[in-house]
Amino acid sequence: MKFAVIGATKNKEKYGYIVFKYLKEQGHQVFPINPNYSEIDNVKTYKDVLSLNEDVDYFVFVTPPQVTLKVLNQIIKKVSNLKVWFQPGSEDQQCIDFCEKHNISYVANACIMHTNLDENSYFL
Repeated sequence: MKFAVIGATKNKEKYGYIVFKYLKEQGHQVFPINPNYSEIDNVKTYKDVLSLNEDVDYFVFVTPPQVTLKVLNQIIKKVSNLKVWFQPGSEDQQCIDFCEKHNISYVANACIMHTNLDENSYFL
């Protein structure tokens, strides 16, 4: 699977790095998104989702809710059949309402590192 991790970071103590590294170690293709880096662990980092020219299966948010909402507004202009994963704390009711209004498939209140990603039931 292909994941964009919005909020990926070089700081190894933050979840933006932990989630990025975990998904890579699980054998997934991961595209880090963070305007502050050109690479993370020798992986090209994209400044924003609009500069990502790859097909992505899931957008994983590890950002504060106000950043999450801003990025969601960017993504819907570029991606159809959008699937997002909100790491705990990256969403608020406004983000959830936005997804429901725009028919975006999402997972909230669940850590992606404690999930069997081979089960497609998360996005039914």
